[in-house]
Amino acid sequence: MSVSQVSNLPHLPYPDMNSSGKEWDDYFKRVVLARLFACLAAHQLFKASMLVETSLLPFLQNFTEIYLIGSQAKIEKIAAEILKKLNKIQDDFNKMKDATGDEKEALAKDALEQYYGKGGIKELLEKNKSLFPQDFIDGITDKFEGGGAIFGKDVHGVQDFAALSKYWDNAWHPPAPVPPKPTGDSVSVRDGDESGTLEVIENGLNDVNNALNSQNSTVQARIKFYESRDEQIEAMIHNWGQQWVDFEKQTINAVASGG
Repeated sequence: MSVSQVSNLPHLPYPDMNSSGKEWDDYFKRVVLARLFACLAAHQLFKASMLVETSLLPFLQNFTEIYLIGSQAKIEKIAAEILKKLNKIQDDFNKMKDATGDEKEALAKDALEQYYGKGGIKELLEKNKSLFPQDFIDGITDKFEGGGAIFGKDVHGVQDFAALSKYWDNAWHPPAPVPPKPTGDSVSVRDGDESGTLEVIENGLNDVNNALNSQNSTVQARIKFYESRDEQIEAMIHNWGQQWVDFEKQTINAVASGG
């Protein structure tokens, strides 16, 4: 590789655990492959072969270990945090059954903090949306927001704990139905009848829990796949190095025999 070719290559920082997928991709294309192709273009096959062993394969190994496996481990950690908060919401909802007085609103407020509060489920999903499929994020938020099954139609933030307290309390203790009153040819029905919402809320909580478990299973499968790939790259690095050692020995022996 000529001096001019080397000087024309970009000087990018080597990516690490905080680098994005694009940064890893840029370094691979603009540095690793660029150096390799420059050697091939200059017909410097020995240098190109050495770059495969000392640059290309180690980069692929680092990409697998640091970015691919590292990203999945991060997803696993965040999903565990979300599940912990979901379990707290489930616990608050269960306690609402026997709660009295101010305890009801305290439980509702705590549940809303787990979702809307600082470091809550909503914030965790928004800050890490690049790590999760959009349908996974939508599937969770739809159960909580915009009239979702878990919090109901009148809750939009932590400040709506009174509305959630009423929604949950009515789910556990449905008001007695009001008999319909004849009004000419039609009948009026009780506005806002909460009967049946207990099952709706429980199904919503179960759906979120199932989504998290499914995501965790996917992560575990990906980690196993990437670990297998990492082992293959490690074997390639070892075999490549061993082949060069054998080649050098054969060359030295051939020169010595010819002498």
